[in-house]
Amino acid sequence: MSDPRIDYLVNPFMDLVSRNNFDNLKNKMHIFTGVTGQGKTHSCVYDWIPELLCGKETQLVIYSVPEDSVREDDLFEDIAFECGAKFESTRGHKNNKRLFNKVKKEINKGNPVLLTINHASLSGGSAGQEFGEWLVQENIDCAIIIDEAHLWTVSCFENYKNVTGNTPSDYNAVLFKWCMKVSEVTSKIFGITATPNAEHLNKINPAPGMDFCIVNQFCPKELLIGRSAWLDNCELFDMSDAVFALQHALSKFTNRRGFATKKQTMMLQCAPNIDSKNANPWTIEYTKKQILNYLEQNPWFDRDEPILAVMATVNGKETKAMYAINGSYIICDDGDDEIKENLRDPEHPLTFLLTVEKGKCGMDITNLSSFMSFRSNVKRDSSGEEIIISFLQQLGRLVRLNPGVELDEYDLSEYARSIKDNPALINQLIANNSFDVYLPNTSTWKCATEVFTKQYCSTVVQARSWIGTL
Repeated sequence: MSDPRIDYLVNPFMDLVSRNNFDNLKNKMHIFTGVTGQGKTHSCVYDWIPELLCGKETQLVIYSVPEDSVREDDLFEDIAFECGAKFESTRGHKNNKRLFNKVKKEINKGNPVLLTINHASLSGGSAGQEFGEWLVQENIDCAIIIDEAHLWTVSCFENYKNVTGNTPSDYNAVLFKWCMKVSEVTSKIFGITATPNAEHLNKINPAPGMDFCIVNQFCPKELLIGRSAWLDNCELFDMSDAVFALQHALSKFTNRRGFATKKQTMMLQCAPNIDSKNANPWTIEYTKKQILNYLEQNPWFDRDEPILAVMATVNGKETKAMYAINGSYIICDDGDDEIKENLRDPEHPLTFLLTVEKGKCGMDITNLSSFMSFRSNVKRDSSGEEIIISFLQQLGRLVRLNPGVELDEYDLSEYARSIKDNPALINQLIANNSFDVYLPNTSTWKCATEVFTKQYCSTVVQARSWIGTL
């Protein structure tokens, strides 16, 4: 039986780095695609990095993510120890220059190093730029693994809109340029993403200096049905009916909470504050007011409980707070991490999360069972093709496995087989391990949901059929 992690992530990596001509494949980023639940991080930690440090005797392996908070450094520190490498991380250093100097010192002493870092620290400041230049000048045998490569490796300002669908006020492609520079001395430049972009797919030519190449095949969703949550309902609504759509979504969500055995949470994507008479009214403040007013009329929660969190920039200020129906609120001093921890905590009342741009990566909240967006953007490239990367990323936040029971491994197959003749337990499993989405009725969202259900996520109907075959 095919293993979606081994066959689609591990073996293609091992085949690539063992090629006779691999050391000649410089000036290139090798892109690996993998979806939620497939085991991208697991493969990096327990297969890729040991092969690079031990099998290839690489002097330095760098694993970079958009934000430090999404990375489990304990796993990387343990594997560094097992491989006889020194471990360094931006989490342990407030000064990036001091961090890079420490890495240089270890390498000069002959010690291999595993460095975990965030994209901005690696490439956005003078310390990171100087470190990249040092790697090239000293011809250091290094490997770079860039997570969430779909957005952060766009090669130039001119391509940004056609690749992402967004018009930037300023984009300097610092991470692409950093990797391009280092790719002059190493072929071990890797990118990981669930949603390869148009440059990765060779639909748009990247800026000169470094090419992209997708290494592995996309894993069929059928192989991941036991390792992911399942889509139950997908409803598209007209923005003119958004108030009714929100009330409908809240009602269905509370019904879902009644059937599930574990805590369920809901994320809502709001519109940014724009000073225009034609601006989308569904901002953080407006959406928060609508939800709290509705919940006050439908008393499913205690009035003084912090049930709704805001994780966004509002009126130019970072807002990280939790709100109750009675108007009271709590400022979250620990920011995103505190909010996400409270959402995951089965004993904490926090249930609803409002965001604007957050949630496209690093939103590791396994009990998300409902998502609603008020962003009615239509994004197309210059040829008219829909650009759905950020839309797929949002939907992908809900696919994490959430069965409501303890499993011996990250796979539902054995448990589902044990309950296949028990309709009540099957319904309970589906209530826990499924989700609903409510989206504006636009051409881009339509395209995104079609691709999502075809390639990324199985439905509840398909899950029931799968359980019956076990």
